[in-house]
Amino acid sequence: MPRPRKLSSMEIQEYRRSLRRLQEMGIQVGSDGDFVNQPPWLNIEQVDTELASFYEYPGNMVAVRLFAKLTVMRPGSIITDVEIGPTWNCVPLHLTGAESAFYKDLLKGLPAYPPNILNGLLTHHEPLRPRQEEGLILAHGWTEVPLAVRDHSPIIIDLSLVDQRGGEISFEFQATLDRAARQRYEDEKFERAARTPSRQPIFVHTDRGSTDREEVSRPNATKETTETRADPGNLPANEESGT
Repeated sequence: MPRPRKLSSMEIQEYRRSLRRLQEMGIQVGSDGDFVNQPPWLNIEQVDTELASFYEYPGNMVAVRLFAKLTVMRPGSIITDVEIGPTWNCVPLHLTGAESAFYKDLLKGLPAYPPNILNGLLTHHEPLRPRQEEGLILAHGWTEVPLAVRDHSPIIIDLSLVDQRGGEISFEFQATLDRAARQRYEDEKFERAARTPSRQPIFVHTDRGSTDREEVSRPNATKETTETRADPGNLPANEESGT
């Protein structure tokens, strides 16, 4: 992480104006003398640990649902990069959008619907104004959950953000491992397959080969008999001579 720098007089004035705007919005903030070095421009804290979940699916697929409160302290900063995932995972997860197959599953069992999804604030790459919002942070990806981690165990989730100046801010969350999601996924997949009617072939094949051959051979046989009777050259010699 970068070393903090001291604020200029203009930055201190802007910081104080931001604090006043947040106070006018009813947001509790510290005083303007709480800082020595540059204060963080953003804070994200967990607001619910009971419903925060880390779901394990078949094929090492995972998804995480976090409840958070996001507070922007100073305007003008842009989030340029986001990394989120459990502490053991070296490959970060992806923030989950509405187009993801995990999206609807992550919204099940919520106390309020529709929920406020904070993912857009973390990924729209535009300057954030002073604000405070509560909502969900959703992510999914692939990682192998260690066997030593038991079902319903707490899992530490790291969230790291980088702004346009290269400054990095990290936040820590806690979620409960839900291994039962794997079995639920398999059960739902089986039920969907059972409800899907079996496909019937458009053309039904029947073995009519012998009948067709018999029907085709009969006209040929009749034709050959007629031609034999009509062609004198096919008669025996004694019949042709009349003796």
